[in-house]
Amino acid sequence: MDEHAAEGKLTALVTDYARSRAVAVSRGEETPGLAALLVGRYGRGIYDAADVLLGRPAAQRIVEILDREVMAIDPEWRRHDQDRWRARPADLTGGA
Repeated sequence: MDEHAAEGKLTALVTDYARSRAVAVSRGEETPGLAALLVGRYGRGIYDAADVLLGRPAAQRIVEILDREVMAIDPEWRRHDQDRWRARPADLTGGA
């Protein structure tokens, strides 16, 4: 598999997972904060794999897609993330 095809498959993994979490939110099964956290963690793993296998430029494109998908699920994800890390011990808080 060439690098372009591999990048496309990794990108599709992130997008598909994000969409599945968005469906869970729309059904009331997850909060937007939890879904965004899950997508962010999943995406970090995909980013790490892309960085190792394909290099930084491909990994950065994954981050751009990840940011877009997380923002679509939870427009306040940055605040929710900060709140979670401020809690001791860190935990799901507020909108999460």
